[in-house]
Amino acid sequence: MHKFIQMSSISILPQTPTEILNRSAAPNAKSTFGAPSFAIYTLGCKVNQADSHQIAQMLQRSGFRQVAFREAADLYVIDTCTVTAEADKKSRKAAARAQRNNPDALVAVTGCAASYAEDQFRKAAPGALVLGNTRKFELPELAIAKLRESAEWDNRYAQLREQTGSEPMPSSTRERGVIKVQDGCNHQCAFCIIPTVRGGSVQKTRETILGEACQMVEQGAREIVLTGVSLGDWGRQANRKSERGRNAALCDLLREVAELDNLHQLRVSSNDAADLDEEFLQTVANHSKICPK
Repeated sequence: MHKFIQMSSISILPQTPTEILNRSAAPNAKSTFGAPSFAIYTLGCKVNQADSHQIAQMLQRSGFRQVAFREAADLYVIDTCTVTAEADKKSRKAAARAQRNNPDALVAVTGCAASYAEDQFRKAAPGALVLGNTRKFELPELAIAKLRESAEWDNRYAQLREQTGSEPMPSSTRERGVIKVQDGCNHQCAFCIIPTVRGGSVQKTRETILGEACQMVEQGAREIVLTGVSLGDWGRQANRKSERGRNAALCDLLREVAELDNLHQLRVSSNDAADLDEEFLQTVANHSKICPK
């Protein structure tokens, strides 16, 4: 949970609006000219990775195309982390860098640091759209509404939607898919801010998780990672009705996902050792598709 991860690097050479126009005028840019673009920079844990991937899919379905964070984009999304002071610093730096990459772009900041220190991001990137974790998945809709305040951008977007209609644009396939099965934490440890910025423990249903896993495999994922802030909490209510241990429902879920056709391997992450029992250890150790570490 505390490992620091970057999904893309930040450019040290920001592009100016002139460079954007020059690139758009290039012969190979003709097919994508006019399509609004977005870039995402993700910091922190695999839970954030899963959230960012969902935001990306929502934007793609709205007609956006994804570009690297170092490139010029209409919209920059920074999914932040606040687990350390260094994570806070890099989150703010990413927001400021996005604004320098394209001063005319909208910068949207979300995630744990945005939930905890909203004012700091408004200083780092004046005019940014700052949304805490409770509003994270409102980001695509709110970002589009803010971008459309510009008449020129609104016309571009209207033309694009007329061309694409209401059908979602296909999302890119990934060799590894990350599914967030649980979020939040009830432990209230004195040293940890996670319950403050992510709230109490909540979980997805078994049916939702299996549906997402099947969709990822169909899109080309060979490996799936099940993650959460406190993964051992998943299925606690079902476990109370079971004569097995505290991870009975979670172990059943792992086996069901692992047995999906065309899935090569399954990983689990963000486990607190205090939440794990012998059945969980045996399930992970002895199933041929579940990675032991």
